[in-house]
Amino acid sequence: LEIFGFMDLKKQNNIILLDFLLWLTNLNLTVFAKGELL
Repeated sequence: LEIFGFMDLKKQNNIILLDFLLWLTNLNLTVFAKGELL
């Protein structure tokens, strides 16, 4: 049971990390696009 709980936690952390990376990528693209417009 503890192992499954740990796996769920790890999966959740990976999803959070992916979301953060996507957000960071979108932020960089937005800044880059604004820089191009300027």
